Amino acid sequence: MIKTERLRLEPVTPAHAEAMFEVLSDERIYTYLPTSPPASLDALRDSYEFLARGESPDGHESWLNWILVSSESGRALTYFQATVREPDSCLIAYVLNPAHWGKGHAREASVALIGHLFERYDVPSVEAHIDTRNEPSLRLVESLGMVRTRTVRDADEFKGSRSDEHVFRVSR
Repeated sequence: MIKTERLRLEPVTPAHAEAMFEVLSDERIYTYLPTSPPASLDALRDSYEFLARGESPDGHESWLNWILVSSESGRALTYFQATVREPDSCLIAYVLNPAHWGKGHAREASVALIGHLFERYDVPSVEAHIDTRNEPSLRLVESLGMVRTRTVRDADEFKGSRSDEHVFRVSR
């Protein structure tokens, strides 16, 4: 578990599915993501059971997933992910429910997560890939001191259009 002043990042377990199902049901979350809300509570529970194993099926990547919980209310707010390929790279991602936008939760949790990753894993840097249209996420990673290293054109296709991604990196 990773703790901050206001938040806890709890390693994901199937038991988190019930609290997260409602959080992840808001369509606005998926504007810049090639995924959709979970199809059912059981589907989310199955996904969390798979992710809780902590590694890719081939064993070459550590898949670290946390549920972000308010220390004050105990409510689940969102989730964070890190894909670690020691000693080469680490990629982070996050999804925040719109009800919690603009409150500093993502920044506070990101600072703690990046520190944790550098402390625990032998990686030279942490990267984030952000849809070029996602202004709030772009501002977040820049506020973390991450630097844009490149832009990937046609990085993904979803919801009827192609998307580009900026790649940001912060080094150890």
